[in-house]
Amino acid sequence: MENKELASPREIKKLLQTYNLACHKKWGQNFLIDRNIVNKILQEVGAGPEDYIIEIGPGPGILTGPLVDSGAKVLAVEIDHGMVKILNDFLGTNERLCLVQSDVQKVNLSQLCCFYWGNFPPVKIVANLPYYITSSLLYRLFSREIPWEKAVLMMQKEVAQRLTAPVSSPDYGALTVIGSCSASVTSGFVVSRSVFYPPPKVDSMVITLEPRGFVNYPEVEKDFFELVKRAFAKRRKNIVNALHPLAGKSKEELKETVKYVGVDPGKRAEELTAEEFAKLSRLIYNEKG
Repeated sequence: MENKELASPREIKKLLQTYNLACHKKWGQNFLIDRNIVNKILQEVGAGPEDYIIEIGPGPGILTGPLVDSGAKVLAVEIDHGMVKILNDFLGTNERLCLVQSDVQKVNLSQLCCFYWGNFPPVKIVANLPYYITSSLLYRLFSREIPWEKAVLMMQKEVAQRLTAPVSSPDYGALTVIGSCSASVTSGFVVSRSVFYPPPKVDSMVITLEPRGFVNYPEVEKDFFELVKRAFAKRRKNIVNALHPLAGKSKEELKETVKYVGVDPGKRAEELTAEEFAKLSRLIYNEKG
């Protein structure tokens, strides 16, 4: 049995009506209806027969179909059983597609890859992320929960801007620091809210991430993440007060460590560069390298 032809982006509304489905606000469902944007995203992904791809939230499959057609092996994780029904009807017979109905926040992606592919090759991540899971998913990528080689993500524009925000700017925060130390971030292009059904209240942006080691410092990510998040949780305080107590260090010990890194102890978290945070983490946790 051959797969049916997926609806074009402009036919999404009609397709949902045919299946008696509605968009769920709680899951942030806003489906892309512009073929030009779809093609630009696919160009960023650069999928081919050698690729293994995890698609998060495929919805009715506007990206899924072309990804499978590229010859890539695709593992699609979708929370909505109605969307899974559409994907099964249109693409379910394709042996290159593994379709999982689940909440990506509750699944072990490593186990899924091993179960369906029998191994765990480096993967590409593709997703149109709803706002409520964007930060948590980014932190999962940055912590290297799975070996990934590229991530092409569409997200709320303001979140994307946080990833590339300059030091001391209002958008500069824990996500900026951890992101810049964990991956190279390329801002792709802005996507107008008008090319979604239903249209969201804000514009989106497509970004491309490629993993890298911390800036010259091989910190243990868990400790580094804890330090950065703690610092920005109390961003009104100076860095010493924000971090205390941490790793069993007294305020005086933290102050001396901060000074040794070359940072004024009176500075706040938003005034430290990502590299300074990396140096600070290395010293506090006595990492070697």
